[in-house]
Amino acid sequence: MSQMFSGTATPKMDAKGRIFLPAKFREAMKEGLVITRGQDRALDVRTKADFDVFTEKFAQASQTDGRIRAYGRMLFALASEQIPDAQGRITITPELRKYAELEGEVVVI
Repeated sequence: MSQMFSGTATPKMDAKGRIFLPAKFREAMKEGLVITRGQDRALDVRTKADFDVFTEKFAQASQTDGRIRAYGRMLFALASEQIPDAQGRITITPELRKYAELEGEVVVI
């Protein structure tokens, strides 16, 4: 079952691209998460379990549709699997930071 998160946080990103996960998200994401490109230059973050379910459903979609293939390339090309470190930090890859134009303070919604 998909997990929905709500609320807003504004963690600061360090020079290595690390942010602290908001405390209320840490428990759900302690087993891992996947960061992908989203729409409107945002990043999507899903628990690893939710991403696996999404991937399975996506694989069942018609791959003869060019729009579906293009969406898959956009989504999966820069997907970054993460496990939060002991301090609850994750690293946003340079490619994803560039895509979302992230630096300094970020907004987690």
